[in-house]
Amino acid sequence: MKNAKNGLIKHLNYLCLVSVIALGLMAIAGSNCGGGGGGTSPTTSDTTDPISFNDLSMRPLATGDPVSFSNSYIQVDVGSDKCVNFADFQKILYVWVTVKNLGDSTDKFSFQLTSEVPVEWGSLDTNAGSIWLESGQNAEVKLTHSAVYTASSQNETTFTYQASSMNHPSDPLSFSFAVTGYPKIEQIDEYSNTDNAGIVRGTVTDGTSGNPLSEAQVTLWLGDTISLHPYEMVKITNDNGIYSISSFDVDVLNEYFDPYFTIDGYKLIVQKVGYETYEHSETLKLTNGTPIDLDIALTALSTTTNFEQKWATSLSSPGVWEIAVSDNWDRFAVAMGKHPDDDDPDLLPTQIPFLDNNGNILWSKELLDESWSIDIASDGSYVACAAEQGESKYYLWDSNGDEVWSVTNASYSLEINLSHDNQYVATGPVGSSMFGVLSTTTGTAAWEYDTEIQLRATEFTEDGNYVVAAPPVHLFTIAGDLVWRKYLPGIPYEIHISSDGSKIMIPTKSDVVNVFDSNGNILWQKEIVKITYGAMSSDGSSIVIVSSDGYLFSYDGDGTLKWCLMLDTGTSGGGAGHNGLAMTPDGNYIAVGGGNFYTLLYDSNGNLLWRHNSEDSIDYGVHPYKNSVMSVRISDDGTKIVSGYGYSDPRLCYFEKVN
Repeated sequence: MKNAKNGLIKHLNYLCLVSVIALGLMAIAGSNCGGGGGGTSPTTSDTTDPISFNDLSMRPLATGDPVSFSNSYIQVDVGSDKCVNFADFQKILYVWVTVKNLGDSTDKFSFQLTSEVPVEWGSLDTNAGSIWLESGQNAEVKLTHSAVYTASSQNETTFTYQASSMNHPSDPLSFSFAVTGYPKIEQIDEYSNTDNAGIVRGTVTDGTSGNPLSEAQVTLWLGDTISLHPYEMVKITNDNGIYSISSFDVDVLNEYFDPYFTIDGYKLIVQKVGYETYEHSETLKLTNGTPIDLDIALTALSTTTNFEQKWATSLSSPGVWEIAVSDNWDRFAVAMGKHPDDDDPDLLPTQIPFLDNNGNILWSKELLDESWSIDIASDGSYVACAAEQGESKYYLWDSNGDEVWSVTNASYSLEINLSHDNQYVATGPVGSSMFGVLSTTTGTAAWEYDTEIQLRATEFTEDGNYVVAAPPVHLFTIAGDLVWRKYLPGIPYEIHISSDGSKIMIPTKSDVVNVFDSNGNILWQKEIVKITYGAMSSDGSSIVIVSSDGYLFSYDGDGTLKWCLMLDTGTSGGGAGHNGLAMTPDGNYIAVGGGNFYTLLYDSNGNLLWRHNSEDSIDYGVHPYKNSVMSVRISDDGTKIVSGYGYSDPRLCYFEKVN
């Protein structure tokens, strides 16, 4: 099976300016970033009082008044007629609006940017997204564009959008609001200008022996949404345990971000394999010309965790995309794919391998195109695979590699999933519909349903009575009856359902984590920059999210942030693989596929238990995914891990815990 996936909208308003100023620094999501406690105070007094770190809202700051636009069939509510976007936070230009269908039937609303924008903001995609809404239904819509600010100073403009209706094509609705765009801060300061920098330095030691600790990762940061360059904010201690990090003087930052909010200082976090993750108890106010000396003593974990690599099997191009594992971990099936592929040579055809628990390829199947989705029966008796555009087929093979059946589709598929009892296959498109459930025995459609949007994710409930498909989010009975349908912003990465069906967790490409109950009501939502994958414990009490920037977030079942940290993948960062996250059903262990071919294991408190990286040289001139562990799986008891490497070095690596 694939890794086990662990049923009223809390409206997310634009963050008002008064709230921002009152909160002071909203810099790191949550009050317990990492797992450590307090620490040694700097020898100087350059610290601020401890604060509760909450990451600055990704949403544009609202500096005006709410506005509403409507006609006979649609209403668009904008949180503010004046918004401020920070390139350091949002990464891309976007705006949230609330849309309501005032018509008497289901309708599709599409949004186009019709106004000009400053040339120095870059080329904006005029297609700003679309949404299907039932009569009377409302939902938040993220109007996104592909541009990153490149301006060298503050810029202001007015955006005008046109909302068109599928049912009323001759009567579009226009709406406008003012936008202020801030460029990234390094574009204001010269790369070599150290007059704007402050320094924190010191030694990291073992708290018991006092011995220096090498290869500890020391991170200075202002939260996952604020990316500051040119100064490196991650350093690795040398053989003597020494580190030194420079970054912008806090007063320089406040001069830049004034009047929108005030930064009190930086957070400092230290990670070291086998030690409690350390979070300094006070923020650090870096000041040019006055270095902060801060020695840090780490607390060793009570038990050590070691894994041994049992085998590594080289695979064909284009690279591992997804791994499926049988319940007893004796069979592995691998979908081979890549993303992005604009600068890649032709790597087709693709070989889909089936391996035993010694890493031997028992058989492989050639596809004309890559595959983004694969699943394996719980006992390893079947492998279901979806092929992309060059082939547009579904396949079911038995454990000997013999084809049980194949189905040709009208278009390509990105998702395929076996039910827990191996009786059904959820996929899409099926027939003339975007989604359907097939019989595993025959490959014929048990039923189909047109969700009207290309299928991206499915999951069966553990009891086998229901299946969820998205987008939009549909809950069906196993017989094909629609229970409910809900819109969610963005394309889903995957679907996780708790064992009792009470929680459904779906992270999306719109950078929103959505948690529904079994009736389709939103329990909570969180906005996180560059979400790439998520996982949930079987009881729904623990949820982890990883971003392509390399940040790991841990929430409890109610949406309260427990901790957050940057993956320990070296000073060059590298982020995380597209499908590089897995958690044991009890939530005690979290395996992450990181950049630079790192595989990492954290416990539920955010402590780094173990890590492994390839000896391969890294080409930093290519997309990070090509040098990432793109997919990772961990056994239910946390004693086995399998990692799949991306395009630069396609291979499967298997690890077992050693005492």
